[in-house]
Amino acid sequence: MKKIFKKKNWVEVLKIWPTVASPCRPSPFDLKIWEKKIQEILRQNKQPKALVFGSTPEIRDLLAKYRISTTILDINPGMVKGLLKLMKYKKQRKEKIIINNWLNINKLFPTGSFDLVLGHCFFNNLPWRLHLKLAKSIHPSLKKDGYLLIVSPILDKEKPLSPKQIISMYRQNPRYFEQFANRWYFSVERLKKLDYNKKTKQIFFSKIKTRLIKEIKKQKLPTEIINKIWPFGVSDVMNNYVTAHPPLKNLVKILKNYFKVEKISFSPLSSGRCCPNFVLKNK
Repeated sequence: MKKIFKKKNWVEVLKIWPTVASPCRPSPFDLKIWEKKIQEILRQNKQPKALVFGSTPEIRDLLAKYRISTTILDINPGMVKGLLKLMKYKKQRKEKIIINNWLNINKLFPTGSFDLVLGHCFFNNLPWRLHLKLAKSIHPSLKKDGYLLIVSPILDKEKPLSPKQIISMYRQNPRYFEQFANRWYFSVERLKKLDYNKKTKQIFFSKIKTRLIKEIKKQKLPTEIINKIWPFGVSDVMNNYVTAHPPLKNLVKILKNYFKVEKISFSPLSSGRCCPNFVLKNK
């Protein structure tokens, strides 16, 4: 699995993590859906086993709250340790940490090892060509009728906006851009289609930000405006981030090969339009 960030940049990721919100982190809406499913599982199985892709503290907290035996699978030990500091239920957690590639899951765990697999925005961190392989790899690790709970970004059907339109919106209502979800939706989601690669389903953060900066300079506006409309402010850590955002129908088609789609939900936040919550039952 290709590394998304250079190793030195993980420190910067940890620095900005507390300042970001949905869709970069699970929303209360997402957590409520997952908690409801966990409670349902616990009514049938008092000692379920869970696997988490990545180190998202909100997911780890949710599982620790119910003292669920949890395996964390992440390729970067720095993130696992760093995001632990943001957990609320550190003392209650029952975690086993495995530092490895997500695609090696079948080599790491016997068939039917887990009742529950969770992950927030992890499919998109792999190239689109590997999405089917990842779904296929997760399938045998789950018990029959086990659940896969994910949030994954998609390409929505809204028409793209231009950088000029985004900046005009900001100047008309700067307070609207104070919410992270709004900055994300308009400065990332509504601009990403301008450079979207239909074959690879990829979006490029560097190209989006460059378009905004060029328009700010063209209008001879203060350069610090970029820090008001770009979700990550002054941080450059996300500049080289490339992520796969397939149309919903394409992603669902892949998931349906191995899972029954029980529910697809969208957060009421503006950013939620492009980051659906999936409740999937293993076939």
